[in-house]
Amino acid sequence: MPSSTSRLVETVTDALNDAEPLAAVGFRIAVEEQDGVVHLRGVVRTEVHRHLAERIAAAIPQVKAVRNELRSDTAIAADVSRALAADPALARVSFLVESTLGEVRLRTSATDPLIIDRAVAIARQIPGVIEVSARSIGGHGDAPPLRRAS
Repeated sequence: MPSSTSRLVETVTDALNDAEPLAAVGFRIAVEEQDGVVHLRGVVRTEVHRHLAERIAAAIPQVKAVRNELRSDTAIAADVSRALAADPALARVSFLVESTLGEVRLRTSATDPLIIDRAVAIARQIPGVIEVSARSIGGHGDAPPLRRAS
């Protein structure tokens, strides 16, 4: 017989999986519970999805409170962009930053592997980043990835 804790985690997880706005775009959410307090951790596409996940969990009668530690791709991409721009060695290098459920893609016209390695290392430090790939698009938009790290 499942414990009340595992039943509550299962109930919240099922409710999140059944929510069409979340399911339609995908998400990575880990649900944990302690004494009726549900913790949501992981990555969703937007801030709207982050708040929606919290509301879904909070709507379950057995949930006393929700601790929302979700990160959105929107926030992750913005944080990576700010961190790259703040680095003195990268400040003059332009990057296109995209995030899909925590998988960050960096595109740059830079071709120096040291610059790209530095950008990847910085991006990996941002909360919510699961994996980073970097590609130089120095005139060759379909060039193979230069670096991939997780």
